[in-house]
Amino acid sequence: IFTSILLKRLNTWAEQHSIIPEEQAGFRPGRGCQDNLFTLSAIISIKLLNNSSLFGIFVDLKAAFDSVSHSLLYEKLLKLGVGSKITNITKSLYDNATIRVLTENGFTDDIQISAGILQGEPLSPFLFNLFISDLTRFFKEKGVTTIKLANYKKLSLLCYADDIVILATSIIDVKEKLLILEEYCRLNSLKINTSKTKIIHFSKSTRPRKFIQVCVNNIPLSIVNTHSYLGVPFSLTGKFFQASKYFISKGKIATNQVRQILINSKANSIKPIRKLLDAVVKSSLLYACEIWAYRYADDLEAVQLQFLKQIFNLPKSTPNSYLRLECAIFPVKLTIVKSMLSFLLKLLEMPNNRLPRICFDTLLSLDSLSYNNSYNWVSQLKSELISIGHLDTFLTLNPLTIR
Repeated sequence: IFTSILLKRLNTWAEQHSIIPEEQAGFRPGRGCQDNLFTLSAIISIKLLNNSSLFGIFVDLKAAFDSVSHSLLYEKLLKLGVGSKITNITKSLYDNATIRVLTENGFTDDIQISAGILQGEPLSPFLFNLFISDLTRFFKEKGVTTIKLANYKKLSLLCYADDIVILATSIIDVKEKLLILEEYCRLNSLKINTSKTKIIHFSKSTRPRKFIQVCVNNIPLSIVNTHSYLGVPFSLTGKFFQASKYFISKGKIATNQVRQILINSKANSIKPIRKLLDAVVKSSLLYACEIWAYRYADDLEAVQLQFLKQIFNLPKSTPNSYLRLECAIFPVKLTIVKSMLSFLLKLLEMPNNRLPRICFDTLLSLDSLSYNNSYNWVSQLKSELISIGHLDTFLTLNPLTIR
């Protein structure tokens, strides 16, 4: 309870004074994975629409939460202006923190925690954010190449707690930024997990390209075609075909689990079937669907229809429209568009200096210049609203009108 109260006060202070950089979205009020997923997807789209080169370095820090140096943490808290009183309270908490390990012979004696933040304690994620809050500034002070967006925003990396994506414009830029990251990690007692750190070269072309070898601590890093970020696979083309295949696979696994539950419970009414469809199948199939799923709605719909036909032992030739009508099930595309509209409202209600809002404004300007192709999230949503006669509503960009 005490650390929860402390967290609430520190969160308010940090947001009011912009202590944590905009590039960090993890463990912050009013922010979530979708913010960073949209921002990264939008940046990729913006660069590809302009036929510019973009590399994404997906950094994995080895046991990041367990590696935090306590003495360095206290030093950083004071530098950030947390104040000696709260810093001393934090120090007291950590100085007296111990763990016990369960073995075959019972629990061990108390073991003093000498490094890392406490697990399962509400203040700890926030302390980690403060600990790495200087990462963005460290890169800026090195004069790194940045990605330029609307509102004069320049960006070199994105963070969601310890999930870091560094953006680069060339393979040489990749090497230079990794050297800077190595230096930062060395100064902060952090380690890069080279086996899980991957690089993607985003390009409209799928033609294989050869690049010079990139190393961290003399260990080569892999340049891959697809890598999962915050639960969503990102591919070198900037589109989400591989993500759709991944989520369709997850959806089919979920349908098998639900089917077994229904068989075991001998449920034969539509109400529990619909509830399980929404709670289990759609939650697996449509995670963060507002970001990636619009172009693949028909493929995703097939999972829902196949599930219903199997449950009711219907032939594959059963008309889909009849099935939806009898089961009172809406098309998956409707769920996706509703999620996109909800996210649009969130974007429009954000301050103009928020990264997702800046990316939205950039995509909007590209759409107005007729860059309205399959890479542009704004263009996709706009085309859907045109098809139902609501273009004027969209063009107001007024949350109250759209709502």
